[in-house]
Amino acid sequence: MQDADASLLHVIDDSALAQLMASGGDVSDYDDTTDSLEAISNAIGAVPTTVMRGTDSAYLAATATTANESAAHIPHFGGEIFYVNKSGDDANDGSTPHLAKLTIQDAIDSAAAGDAISIKAGTYVEDVTMNKPGLELWPEIGVVFDGTGTCITISADSCKLGRPGDRFVASVAADQIGVLVTAAGTKAFINGAMAIGAANTCGFDIQGSGSELHYCRATGVKATGKAFDIGVSQAKLFDCATTGDTTSYGYYMGGATISRGLVVRCTSAGHQTSGFYLDSNVSLVTVLGCSSGGSDGRWADVDNANVFCDFFFDDVVYATSTLDANNTTKEYNLFKLTGSVEITALDAHVSTVLSDNHTNCYVDLYSTTAAASISLATGLTLSSAPVGSVLYRAGAVTSVLTYLSSSQPRVGAAPLADYDDFVLVADESADTYIRFIHTTTNAPSSGAIHWHVKWRPLTDDGYLEAA
Repeated sequence: MQDADASLLHVIDDSALAQLMASGGDVSDYDDTTDSLEAISNAIGAVPTTVMRGTDSAYLAATATTANESAAHIPHFGGEIFYVNKSGDDANDGSTPHLAKLTIQDAIDSAAAGDAISIKAGTYVEDVTMNKPGLELWPEIGVVFDGTGTCITISADSCKLGRPGDRFVASVAADQIGVLVTAAGTKAFINGAMAIGAANTCGFDIQGSGSELHYCRATGVKATGKAFDIGVSQAKLFDCATTGDTTSYGYYMGGATISRGLVVRCTSAGHQTSGFYLDSNVSLVTVLGCSSGGSDGRWADVDNANVFCDFFFDDVVYATSTLDANNTTKEYNLFKLTGSVEITALDAHVSTVLSDNHTNCYVDLYSTTAAASISLATGLTLSSAPVGSVLYRAGAVTSVLTYLSSSQPRVGAAPLADYDDFVLVADESADTYIRFIHTTTNAPSSGAIHWHVKWRPLTDDGYLEAA
């Protein structure tokens, strides 16, 4: 600012500037305790004026940054952020990456409600409890929660475990749980957690109503265990996946009265008891765009009170009969039938060349009570059938299976419309199977036939699986 003799005046503060202008008679009744900037504005006709305190570049930069952020509405995390690193020390305050704590639980204990814990990649051998409302854990890719009990327990409301795009592992010990949300008033938001173990009881045990899971994975559940155990209303699962290899459940809802929920674009394979099981007293749950297969047991909606929409299952099942009869008639169980189903195609191909002594080859439906023909029991010989030869059902039960040898080019008639589809009803009192039967003479038989059946359920319990 310049005065009348063109000398520069360094303004120390607002008050000095106000006094200068007041000395020219432009400001009256000036009071140091009043807002001097307002006095200046009045003195120059309310023209907006920016007063800069000296030449402090840091102040100018901070002012500009604040203005830009305000204009752009840039979001900021509202709580404190604590840092955890395998090279840290719990004696540190965790306030910066260079002062990181060593353990996740110590950082949680130091935090308050609404704070966040940023976790550097590494394996953390500890059981973690999120016990403060609104707490967030931000694990980097490569973080492993290696618990000896329940890996991660969420016991406070509105906690977040992971953020969109995060991927991290809960390494679940035998007979333990990967992630537990404890109570009905404890909704949690979980992103990218992978519960991986061997013979664990449960991947995700969700008892907090309204909880949401996105892109979560569960494997290694023991027999009778559940990959995702949902015991409350309004739970929502999106894009989750699980695989099993024993008599376990993929997605299980039950244990209480449950009303409303979503399971969207989730997949299950290998859970032999059931891939998707909605128990009694579960209603208004929507299972949308999900799939079950790869040796999953049948999906179930016990009360028929829920919605399965765009639900995909293994509607083509496979079995191989390796032939080994010796001068006898022998049966090979191919598929096990439960309830009633419609068969829309039954065919097979020779996968290992057959020996020269296979006669009276046919297919039937069998239980210990009785047998019912699927094709004529006499008339088809498959001796010396080469690899690639085809069998299919193209007629009524009074017709033999159609056989096309691959020993030369063949053109076979398509199955007749009247006989292509047929219905099978299981014996409700005994296990029921589709089986292949053949007779051999004089020498042991050899070879293999690979079977395919396309089906759909007709009754609530209708199901077809490899025997």
